[in-house]
Amino acid sequence: MYQLGRNPPYYIPMLAALGLQIGAALSPSFAGVAICRLLVGFFISAVLLLLLPETFIDNILYRRARRLRRLTGSPLFKSPAEVSEHAAKGFGTIMKEALVMPFKVTFLDPSILFAACYMGFCYANFFCFFDAFPVVFGEIYPFSLEQLGLAFLCSVVAPALAVPCYVIYQLTYMYPLVKKHGMPIVERRLEPALLSSVTAALGLWIFAWTSFARLHWIGPMIGAGLFVWSNCITFQCIFYYVILAYPKYVASALAANDFIRSAAAAGLVHGATPLFHSRVGLHGGVSLLAGLATCGIAGVFTLYFKGASLRARSRFAESPAQVEKAVLEKIGESEGAVEVRLGEEQA
Repeated sequence: MYQLGRNPPYYIPMLAALGLQIGAALSPSFAGVAICRLLVGFFISAVLLLLLPETFIDNILYRRARRLRRLTGSPLFKSPAEVSEHAAKGFGTIMKEALVMPFKVTFLDPSILFAACYMGFCYANFFCFFDAFPVVFGEIYPFSLEQLGLAFLCSVVAPALAVPCYVIYQLTYMYPLVKKHGMPIVERRLEPALLSSVTAALGLWIFAWTSFARLHWIGPMIGAGLFVWSNCITFQCIFYYVILAYPKYVASALAANDFIRSAAAAGLVHGATPLFHSRVGLHGGVSLLAGLATCGIAGVFTLYFKGASLRARSRFAESPAQVEKAVLEKIGESEGAVEVRLGEEQA
């Protein structure tokens, strides 16, 4: 719905997630905590949304036309969306499209489907992995409860290091490349993920086989930090890839991606602690996660080398040049309509 844009529909889920976090903290039973945390995972996708600008072109032009109507007092200023057939759609039709399109785009396009499944796997691996912390830093290493809490700070330090690394990559490599040669094929955005997918698996292997009481606790801490750092880089690369490869359907693609990865993490995380306390033990359990992450490396390399051919057969993919042209045409159409209506009003 062009009147709302992309951001406002997330405000209610964001508030719901905040309330559920409080509910989880105050819940007197494990069942209450589990239910609240499950719902938080469903609603929490709106982190920092209030700080993001609106990006939906129809909404931007609509607000521009509305501002002109308010300034001039003339009802003749209208955006393209207001005069198109989309404006006549009912609320039910809009809701149906909003709920069906994400899954239609995802399951009918192999690149988007792989990106969603791989992100779901990484997300589930990420949350399952943290269930190993109480075993490693509470049982193998006899940390106090306070020290165990401090061990989780590696999951804060690692993203703090990953963000500047990715920004430096964009500023020193990708932006100069775009400026000099124009927009490259979108698979080039996956280049950092070729490294981070490898280091993510490496971090898990390090964590699994340095977690022994006879070894210093810094070993598994380094493995954990490397794993979290790698996931941050991988997430950024795949999100950027989906956004640039499918700009027209980016909201639907990211919505389905969010649903799939959150559902995978919410379901699989409940088996992590039983796995680490089973016959295979912590080392075997984390090794299983590391082995799955190692298999995932092949998927990232396949998407990098074969993504262009998959997109060529996609009904949803568009080149960045096509999107840029469409946006400029829409802006030009809006400006032309404004000029025509101004002329009519003056006549």
